Amino acid sequence: MILISSLISFLPPEVLQEKKLKKAAILSVFVLSICFLGIIQHLFYHWSNYQYQTNIYFDVSRQLSKLEQKIKKQGEKLNYLKCLQNQANEIKNFLEKRSFVQIYLTTIPYILPKEIHLEKLSFIPEETGYVLVLSGKVDTKEIPKRGIIFQSFLENIKKMPFLTNITLNTIKLFTEGEFHLTAYLKKIKYED
Repeated sequence: MILISSLISFLPPEVLQEKKLKKAAILSVFVLSICFLGIIQHLFYHWSNYQYQTNIYFDVSRQLSKLEQKIKKQGEKLNYLKCLQNQANEIKNFLEKRSFVQIYLTTIPYILPKEIHLEKLSFIPEETGYVLVLSGKVDTKEIPKRGIIFQSFLENIKKMPFLTNITLNTIKLFTEGEFHLTAYLKKIKYED
């Protein structure tokens, strides 16, 4: 076919060459247009991907900033709680080291009937704790009433949770109204 077309064509070779160049130019423009469109599409894809990644970066940065603020606030609260825990431990250690004699002293007036007067109250330290020594008198002239009043006082003493091994000396209770009481004090323990 090429042979026939070249034989049949009476056009000068320059014109034929020009026609071929026009076809090649049109084909080149078409190929370049497709490449240009591909490059533009590629650039648009990368630009939109860049915008998407940038948006994600800024969202993550904002969320990270919010989390850092929350962590800082929680850290301040945690430091405050640690400070409170340290103070509570210091108070606990202080209370464990001191004697609890004043606690026992404050409870005794509540269990004393108004007819009983204490003449002697002492705490004797020992290795296992303290020994409470009470000496007192039941102020009533009626002998049966002395026994009832003292019995009421003794029941109250026995109900106290921090007293053990209570011993009594009531030889002079009915004659003179006098009594002597000795008891061991239990140490109060604080629980965590």
